[in-house]
Amino acid sequence: MPTVEEEQQEEPSVAETPKSGGRLWLWIVIAVVVIGAAVGGLLLLRSRRHSAPAAPPTEPPVQTVLHLEPFVVNLSSGGYLRIGIELGIAGGEKGEKGKSAEPVQRVALVRDIIVSVLTQSRADDLLSPEGKQKLKTDLIGRLGQAMPELHAREVYFTEFLVQP
Repeated sequence: MPTVEEEQQEEPSVAETPKSGGRLWLWIVIAVVVIGAAVGGLLLLRSRRHSAPAAPPTEPPVQTVLHLEPFVVNLSSGGYLRIGIELGIAGGEKGEKGKSAEPVQRVALVRDIIVSVLTQSRADDLLSPEGKQKLKTDLIGRLGQAMPELHAREVYFTEFLVQP
């Protein structure tokens, strides 16, 4: 009969059992997960970068302001409008020595275009903020059609009085 000492020598203890194969699989699984997360993160960043909408081309900023004397016009709905306007001009033509050439020669044409837009307006429309914004949009649009070389980008109201 085998003694207790002989039995212990025949059966290896739990602490002595080689587990290097199990640990190897654990490290392989961890490596695969880490690599997969890294690749997934890079692909996500790359797709976000490519799917971001492109910024629309920006117009040149306003560089100078053209002051116009106040306008007093009759409105199409009756009544009158007294309005002060200054135009924000972008870039534009360059005069001598790099100075910006003011379109002084064209002030009469600019005023004529503005008067024609103003006289088509109705007093009720001009009293609301939306009506004022529409008037600015209409003025920029008409000036852009008739005088694209002016580069008018903004309309600033310096006074605004509507008498219905």
